[in-house]
Amino acid sequence: MSLHVYTGAYKTGSPALLADKLTQGPRRLQSRLVLLRAGAYTMVLKGCPKPGFQCQPFTFSWPVRVDAP
Repeated sequence: MSLHVYTGAYKTGSPALLADKLTQGPRRLQSRLVLLRAGAYTMVLKGCPKPGFQCQPFTFSWPVRVDAP
């Protein structure tokens, strides 16, 4: 699975500002990304089944607002 960060709204085909593979921790997936500027972003989680599992590839997205400290 991978996590992609887009500035503003996500549009298919647009380049990601940041991207990272997720690592598996106990009972969770984790990633560390640093957003240096305040603003609106869209996080997009993309995944596909492991060998031997049957499901369709999937994409989840959600908006995030980063405020300045």
